[in-house]
Amino acid sequence: MPSTNSTISLAHYRLAAEVAEYIREHACERELLSIPRLAQRFGVCRTTLKTCFKYRHGVSVHKYVLSARVEKAKNLILERPMPIKEIAWELGYTDVANFARDFRKVVGISAGEWVRGNRVGRMEMEEVGCGLQIS
Repeated sequence: MPSTNSTISLAHYRLAAEVAEYIREHACERELLSIPRLAQRFGVCRTTLKTCFKYRHGVSVHKYVLSARVEKAKNLILERPMPIKEIAWELGYTDVANFARDFRKVVGISAGEWVRGNRVGRMEMEEVGCGLQIS
């Protein structure tokens, strides 16, 4: 969390929220989510972007991007089961190993372990008639 001594303007606070929304909406478009591209897109310098984002969200832009991409991967896995390498490609990864590393970094387990655990849980819920809520 940012120190209590630092503050940012309301405009920068709102900017950080807009950037986060943009990241979530464009999680599959890796080339749009670099610090330079985001700063250019929102008309601020890189330092301002990084500072206000960290202040507002408590994590770096990079960590937020990783988390958004992994959340997108999890949703894709649940919506339409497909091989992990296809999910990685759809998210803009050119190397499946990089996707696997990022997934493990964010979730704490491999994508394969997550898939197995969630498919078992999903089948159990369907057997007892529970509906799934995917956010």
